[in-house]
Amino acid sequence: MHAYKDVQRKKFLFFLAFSSVFLVVVSTLVINQFISKGSLIFLKISENAHGEIDAVITPSADIVAQTIDGFKYDTPALMNFTAINSYYE
Repeated sequence: MHAYKDVQRKKFLFFLAFSSVFLVVVSTLVINQFISKGSLIFLKISENAHGEIDAVITPSADIVAQTIDGFKYDTPALMNFTAINSYYE
C-alpha cells in the first residue's frame, strides 16, 4: 500500500523509471536479435553485391589439350557444364 501511494504522488518519476527500463530491455532485445541474425544479414548483402558464386574452376591448359567435346584449343579452356553432365550421366 505504501508503494502504491508513493507512485500516486510521484507519477512523473514512475513513468520516467518505467520508460528507461523499457528502453533498455527493448534495445537489448534488438541488439541480441541483430547479433544472432548478423551472419545471415551479411551473407545476403554479400550475395547481392557479388552473386552466389563461391569458386570458379577451370582446367589448366598444360594438362588438358582438348575439351570433352573433342575441340582443341590454343588458350586456357573454360569448363562446359552441359558437356560434363552429359559425359558423366
